[in-house]
Amino acid sequence: MPTTPKKRQSVKGARTRRLIKDAFIVLYGRLSWAEITLDEILKATGLTVGAFYFHFSSKDELIEEIAVETCKGYHTVIIDEINWDCDFFEIAHQIIHHYYQSYIRNPVLSRLMYSVVFRRSTAHAVWLESRKPLREKIEQSIHGALSDHSAQTPVDVAFTSHLLLSSLEDFLFAVFMSKGNTELSSLASGPDFFIRQQAIIWYRSALGKDPTHKLAGRTPNRKNA
Repeated sequence: MPTTPKKRQSVKGARTRRLIKDAFIVLYGRLSWAEITLDEILKATGLTVGAFYFHFSSKDELIEEIAVETCKGYHTVIIDEINWDCDFFEIAHQIIHHYYQSYIRNPVLSRLMYSVVFRRSTAHAVWLESRKPLREKIEQSIHGALSDHSAQTPVDVAFTSHLLLSSLEDFLFAVFMSKGNTELSSLASGPDFFIRQQAIIWYRSALGKDPTHKLAGRTPNRKNA
């Protein structure tokens, strides 16, 4: 069945929006937010000023839409790839591993997302909503670990899950995005040590003791290993 003019126009419009967003992402990989001018975007896309403003009211709207798209898939992928039936140390190791890999595989989108979600209200709301299931899974895992080990902690489990996830996000942003901080960036040069140290801290914070049964060098059991 032939497509209607309206549908063809809609497909073309979606392609143009995607073209603009992809061009901006490329520019964001080598220029600062302030350095990306409308002229730079038009030069990269071959579009006119009118074509840009037909799709986006401003550069702020453009970057927020990219951040929202990134948020929506970011945490879902992590939740789906974690083997939640593991010991809490291994769960922590997997979560930290996936966060680490997201910066390694796509540093531009990671930097863009975290730069925008705390400046733009819509992006921040989407980020919180997409992040919530992961935070809740961490909380459930801590409850399970405390039960399995007959352990007790004076710290509220929900508070612990918030603190662990927020600390991980802030720390990784500082490690990967703090320009000129060679001391921090050097920490990420050895991923096995880098991830394992954080997993030990997560375990200690959640259960109030060291993961002595995991400190002999065993490699965590990831779902897709």
